[in-house]
Amino acid sequence: MRGRHALPDTTRWQWWKSVWVERVTERVRARAIADDRVLVTLDADFSSVLRYPTDQTPGVIRLRPWPPTENAIRDLLALALAQLAGRPLAGKMVVAEPGRIRIR
Repeated sequence: MRGRHALPDTTRWQWWKSVWVERVTERVRARAIADDRVLVTLDADFSSVLRYPTDQTPGVIRLRPWPPTENAIRDLLALALAQLAGRPLAGKMVVAEPGRIRIR
């Protein structure tokens, strides 16, 4: 098929994948809320407070390690937990990066 509106056959699978990922993301979020647990994630989707509002959640910690290695993730998580200990996180979005932690 020729023309500028022709799409490769893989497009339908990309749509299915995005729907599946969105459903899994929502289930993970709902489980964290139901269990009253702060969600710790590397997933950038949870950073979208318009799509996933944090006001009715126990809180979300988004880790942004660099380089994204297992050791960097472990170190950043330990640093974030140490700095956030005792702080109320309910309804907050925390973004932890090497060298800084932002709370919204």
